[in-house]
Amino acid sequence: MRRISDAVKESIIKKAIGKKGAMIEAIAKENNVGFSSIKKWMKEYQFEQLNQGNTRHKSISRTMRLQHVFATASLEEDAIGVYCRERGLYAAQINAWKDAIMKESDEQKSEALLNELKKLRLENKRLKEDLNRKDRVLAETTALLVLKKKASAIWGEHEDD
Repeated sequence: MRRISDAVKESIIKKAIGKKGAMIEAIAKENNVGFSSIKKWMKEYQFEQLNQGNTRHKSISRTMRLQHVFATASLEEDAIGVYCRERGLYAAQINAWKDAIMKESDEQKSEALLNELKKLRLENKRLKEDLNRKDRVLAETTALLVLKKKASAIWGEHEDD
């Protein structure tokens, strides 16, 4: 399978944009590329142009984007198309906004989890240090008590004069 450079892809796409099926098939045969590949490239190209080139829709506020996503959440695909035409939007935009919102919430969740994990690790470290300190104190106290018993067993009880 040969790899087609991006420049060649772009030139084929520009030839094929706006053409109907038979014309696209002719372009595919001319360039020795599959018809479905050209259709896929055209779809990707149009989606990129939609997300990059259209600055009018970039000015839509975050709250408006969220409202559009909520408004179309329960609609069928045909109803989404009608909704988008009435408001001058594209279904792909709404899907992209939805994905962005989901990604943001996932990132916020993971950031919150990381912060919580850091706090728990610090608390765990502090508790381990405290436990080690108490173990050392207990060992020292036990050693002193054992020495005191051995001393009294060897020399007897200490009598005060």
